[in-house]
Amino acid sequence: MKTMSFASVVLVVGCASASPPPPPQPTAPPPTPTTATETAEPTEPTTPYAKILEIEPPGKDDADGHVKMLFINPTGQDCRFHAYSVVWPGGKKRIDGKNFKVPAGGRRQRSMRIHPNDGDTSTLSEARTEVESDCGN
Repeated sequence: MKTMSFASVVLVVGCASASPPPPPQPTAPPPTPTTATETAEPTEPTTPYAKILEIEPPGKDDADGHVKMLFINPTGQDCRFHAYSVVWPGGKKRIDGKNFKVPAGGRRQRSMRIHPNDGDTSTLSEARTEVESDCGN
């Protein structure tokens, strides 16, 4: 007698989608952290200050330079300026004892003459201001 062996084959047929899978979406790089100085708009100081409006360097007819400044009081109280200076790489001129008041939210303009004895006026164009003030007194 002959022995026969049978093998069963199971065929599994599945349902597949007729369309291919969607392509992978590009991923955006993570956002770069920013600092407050990069995103914030510049703001005015909250304490009294002065800024230079105009600088006239010495000329051939006038050996003195001239600096026009604007004193600003952004506070809610009257402020008194006791001293102020114009400082530049070649020198410094300070004015003391000419106290003046700037009302709350107010502005005052002043001019200063810079003499050659105050320093090297050739660098006067790089000047900045310094002030001493108190408010509410």
